[in-house]
Amino acid sequence: MYTFPELVVIGVTALLIGAGVGVVVTRMFNSGDRRRRNLEKQLQDANADLKNYQQEVSEHYVKTAKLVDDLTESYREVHNHLAEGAATLLHTRGATPLMKTIPSREQIDAISEPVTDDKFLPPLDYAPKKSPHEKGMLDESFGLDREQPRVPDEENPLEEFYSAEGQAAESKP
Repeated sequence: MYTFPELVVIGVTALLIGAGVGVVVTRMFNSGDRRRRNLEKQLQDANADLKNYQQEVSEHYVKTAKLVDDLTESYREVHNHLAEGAATLLHTRGATPLMKTIPSREQIDAISEPVTDDKFLPPLDYAPKKSPHEKGMLDESFGLDREQPRVPDEENPLEEFYSAEGQAAESKP
């Protein structure tokens, strides 16, 4: 059959071919695995950036709400100061004082009642009527002319235009 040197050559050749196929297969699978890991890392980074952005937006709106509340409170204090000054300083001279002091948020919360549906009424019909049987302003036919609109002649649709133009020309001196 085969001699020993031939078997060694065949074995070494098979080993080299197997190693080459192994390297190629490993690179194919390793390359896909590396790409997958890169994509997973990019996805995790994008998710972290999105969470940071959402946190920044949330903090921005919380701070904006606080600043607006502070601004409202400052406006209330300035207005109350002016109203009190006008009441005490200008009252003797006949000047019209500013409206009464604006209550603070705590005062409003203390006196406000819960809103219930029975406090709200549907809109009322306030159109002036000559008689109780006449239709009011909220009626869909209110204010519409009762005359039927003139339908142009189908045979001569421009008749109305020419007749109006002729009347305008006749009326000019």
